[in-house]
Amino acid sequence: MFTAEAVARIDRSVFFLELYGAAPVFEGVRLAELTLSGMWAGIRVRFLPPDPPLNLPKKWAQSSFNAASIELDFGQIKALSLTKFAPAATCSLDLLWRNENFELFATGDVEAHLVAGHCFVQKITGYQKDVRGA
Repeated sequence: MFTAEAVARIDRSVFFLELYGAAPVFEGVRLAELTLSGMWAGIRVRFLPPDPPLNLPKKWAQSSFNAASIELDFGQIKALSLTKFAPAATCSLDLLWRNENFELFATGDVEAHLVAGHCFVQKITGYQKDVRGA
């Protein structure tokens, strides 16, 4: 779960809030990207939630988009541990605000813990998820 306090402190989160509300639960997400950047000393996390947003934008619905790709960038990195990783990983993501920092936990095919002083929404992109066989 992303706590309401953590979500409220994410920069550029207006669209995120419109799509998912103040305290979304992200279980069974596909971790699409985990990028460490030496250029800006940050970490990008891109994930694909298994369910459509609570409030699907009209433009997305008109384009038959039924899923979202979410990119969060973390800066002012204080700690990172990655103890388990797998390709095409599925995991649960929890984001907390604790001791003046964001804490991101990934559990599942990926086991990770990130502590950062800053988080912002880099991009949220709609796409058409293949639902055959579901």
